[in-house]
Amino acid sequence: MKISAQILTGIRAILEARGCTQAWVINRMNTIDPSLEMNRNKLSAIMAKRIVTQEIKDYIQDEIDRRGSVTVDEVAQMFHKLALYDPAAEEARWCRDKARRFMAQRRGADGSRILFAPSNEPARYVSLENSQDLQDVSAVLQQLTTKREGLNAAIARAKRRQQELAGQLSMFETRKGGE
Repeated sequence: MKISAQILTGIRAILEARGCTQAWVINRMNTIDPSLEMNRNKLSAIMAKRIVTQEIKDYIQDEIDRRGSVTVDEVAQMFHKLALYDPAAEEARWCRDKARRFMAQRRGADGSRILFAPSNEPARYVSLENSQDLQDVSAVLQQLTTKREGLNAAIARAKRRQQELAGQLSMFETRKGGE
């Protein structure tokens, strides 16, 4: 289900002006148009100007799991069909995303990345070449170490799955062992 930006803006304006309760709004919207299947999550998404509800994320994750493999375009199409659209929020999100990508692509003379957003302050980037703050550099190092450990676990999982599919390892025994 897709709700137009004009409807979202109108809903927010009316609710804020009247001070309506969430339960009243949900009941009223479902009375007017049952096909909306309005619930607390959808209404919260509208009021918070979020683009994607948890319900939508869960559906898409289930679909990815069901298919086994998907392309970025297939997932984008799922979001396109299901997501609530708010042009102002989308514009702000696009600008933040562009800024993050710009900073993440900054490379040093050796070609390696030099700007990182430490997990304790994800909106702020630290330059490994220019930072004078030991705490910032330590936070970046901790984050990179955690990512490396996560990659090692994913590599081991992929190798086990590869062995299962090649018939070198029993799928039952691997699952029984908890991966």
